[in-house]
Amino acid sequence: MYQLVLMLIVPAAVFILNRMTGGVDYEFEGAVKSSAIITGAYWLVFIAAKIFPFRTQNKRNVLMTFALAAAVFSEFISNAQMGVKTVDTTGYSDYPAENAEVQELLEYERNTDKDLFYRSEMTQTYTLNDSALYGYRGLSQFSSAANVSVTTLCKRLGLYASEAGNRYYYRTSTPVVNSLFGIKYLIKKNGDLNTEEWVFDNVHTADDSQLYKNRYPLSLGYMVNEKILMMEDNGGANPFEYQNDIIRRATGVEESLFTAQPVALVEYEGLEVTKNGYGNYTFQTEENRVTGSATYSYSCIDGSYLYGYANGTGGTCDSLEIRCDGNLVDSGKLIESYPLVFPMGNGQEGSTSTVRLTSNEKNKSGNFKLMIYALNKDVFERAYDALADEQLEISSFSDTKICGKVNAKKDGIMMLSMPYEKGWKVYVDGEKAETFKLMQSLLGFRVGSGEHDIRIEYTPEGFQLGVIFTFLSLLFIVLLVVCERKRRQLRRRQAAQAAAEARQAEENYPKFPYGNKAEIYDQVSESLLAEDIGRAEDSEVVLYDGTKSDEKEAEDA
Repeated sequence: MYQLVLMLIVPAAVFILNRMTGGVDYEFEGAVKSSAIITGAYWLVFIAAKIFPFRTQNKRNVLMTFALAAAVFSEFISNAQMGVKTVDTTGYSDYPAENAEVQELLEYERNTDKDLFYRSEMTQTYTLNDSALYGYRGLSQFSSAANVSVTTLCKRLGLYASEAGNRYYYRTSTPVVNSLFGIKYLIKKNGDLNTEEWVFDNVHTADDSQLYKNRYPLSLGYMVNEKILMMEDNGGANPFEYQNDIIRRATGVEESLFTAQPVALVEYEGLEVTKNGYGNYTFQTEENRVTGSATYSYSCIDGSYLYGYANGTGGTCDSLEIRCDGNLVDSGKLIESYPLVFPMGNGQEGSTSTVRLTSNEKNKSGNFKLMIYALNKDVFERAYDALADEQLEISSFSDTKICGKVNAKKDGIMMLSMPYEKGWKVYVDGEKAETFKLMQSLLGFRVGSGEHDIRIEYTPEGFQLGVIFTFLSLLFIVLLVVCERKRRQLRRRQAAQAAAEARQAEENYPKFPYGNKAEIYDQVSESLLAEDIGRAEDSEVVLYDGTKSDEKEAEDA
């Protein structure tokens, strides 16, 4: 009976909890249908196990086996369908798209660039681990072991990133991000890069794929001011203000690198939009419209270049189309999953850049963000010169050891564009230096003025302790094996000794004329019952050992 009661209580509880968490998106009919199927399956198993009158237990077991197998198989099919529907599918041939062209571009990099370390990236990644797929050092990573602090930093800089999704990856960005992370080359598949001509030079072409070289790359390490230590953990700042703060503290250049730009013209189609402050909007799709769009126009400025940041909260707006003087810069579902910073073309005075957002057909109302900032080229170049003037000159590089030199003009901090991990050890002129986090994620250490030899080594945290425990475990296993072998040898010796003692006892024991005790007993009984043995106390009998005794002793024997 308790099973029947639980069969009603538990599904009802799950049903209520799903309704509470699902809200307006809760599909009532689907939930009822699923519950009915599960309950029906349980009833079949229950009837087969408890109620149906089987003639033999074997027949009951056979039916139970088929019923449980059907339940498991049904759940397997259901989960497979849900997984494929949620994650979607791709074909193997899609992954190494334009592989031959990309490999030609990477080979050109290796043959022409003699630097021991630099990063390359794609303007648009197909997988989240394109660097592993094509074989280059990049920024993008999708891994369960991804450093969450780096994910947070990438999100604040305006890159695609998700702490819960264990991922951060590149898809165009600002020159500041490219420089800070040492992205020296950019690969554009299927066409030309229609933006940032002032930043990138087209250095090689392979069919329809292009290789661009960054004019403002930085090494793996570079000197920054002490004020970088006072960088606040400000997750509320938009990416442009966050980058302004980094440059101001790291270089001492006080002028704002990015400046917010007003909207020159806006056009709405099928949407009713309300502005809630700079860059923040609420919309409502008009009746009889599936989707709507909002087009924002911005005037370009001489000596500056426009960059945008868009976020379609909850997927309400996911599609973007960016143009400069009518030329397409980028388009697609750019903010379907995460917010993104993007360039807006090469426009100068007299040019116009536009951003067109399209609402998602599943959402008739919602919010979105669209912030456009102008990057001042002069301020950027002064900031870059301040960082590039004191870079780490790498002389040797491997995954676990980096050596080089730096000529610091004054006491300061060297920031490395790699995650802070306790396993990194830094030596300045052979002496171990203290390491610490910069911007809550990157590795940094202090360097005095003058020229210094830098050695950076990596040993995973806990590695030495792990080796010690492994060694002790091996010794323990060897000790167990030795003890077990000695124990077995001792048992064999004890068994052999016991056998020898038994043989010796048998040899020393009086010889019986009969094979066993039963025969002895029979013989004694026959002797006692023999007619020639009298009841006289002095009568004698022959015992099993050949000695003589009186009748009483014989009886006792």
